[in-house]
Amino acid sequence: MVGAVNGLFSVNVIEKFDDDVWDQHLSNLADDAMKEVYDPALHMPKVIVLTKVREFDEEVDGAVLRETREEREVEKERVREAKKKERLNK
Repeated sequence: MVGAVNGLFSVNVIEKFDDDVWDQHLSNLADDAMKEVYDPALHMPKVIVLTKVREFDEEVDGAVLRETREEREVEKERVREAKKKERLNK
């Protein structure tokens, strides 16, 4: 289990959350026939537990939220422009 506290929440990532899933994971890793198709980073599920550690602070957290939204909008615009350029170059 990996634990971290980041702002409003503590975050715990649990890899071995179910014995059957874990056993299948180990089996896939050991099976030579699965080496070409099984990618643990892609196929192995994890449980993420978020626990609220403090109340939302509009002044602090609201600024972070606004900044995140602005960054998303900038990225969306960058992608739109790249697609536009790609269409024009065809």
